[in-house]
Amino acid sequence: MHRLKNWQLFAVCVLVWSTTWHAITYQIAHVTPEVGIALRFGLAGAVVLLLCVARHDSLRFTPAQHGRLALQGCFMYGVSYICVYYAERYVASGLVAVGYSASPLVTGLGARALFGIRITPRFILGGVLGLAGVALIFLARVWQGRRR
Repeated sequence: MHRLKNWQLFAVCVLVWSTTWHAITYQIAHVTPEVGIALRFGLAGAVVLLLCVARHDSLRFTPAQHGRLALQGCFMYGVSYICVYYAERYVASGLVAVGYSASPLVTGLGARALFGIRITPRFILGGVLGLAGVALIFLARVWQGRRR
């Protein structure tokens, strides 16, 4: 089976994720955040299932694994995206996306708590640098507002 190169995987993520923030602004005008999220992740789940079937990937997990995966999905995607959708009603889409960039650090902490995955110093450094970058973007915006 053909495997995508790292740059191709990154390009797919950038294309899909960058358009999603703008699309949310259209979606919240027509449906509640909860319905929008259910539609969005229902469609995404169907696409992933079809890809797994096409690739003959095993989808067998123990009941405990299903439970942890369900918890991870509910909290890391369901709850967090409900917050994102409500935020998009009051804050510019780009700023919401920048704020959400802190999610990898939160994801790592969740993976540690739910699955016992070891968090490396490199991961912590990357997360802290990412948060610092987000803080600088917001700080610059606040500073520009005060100069006017």
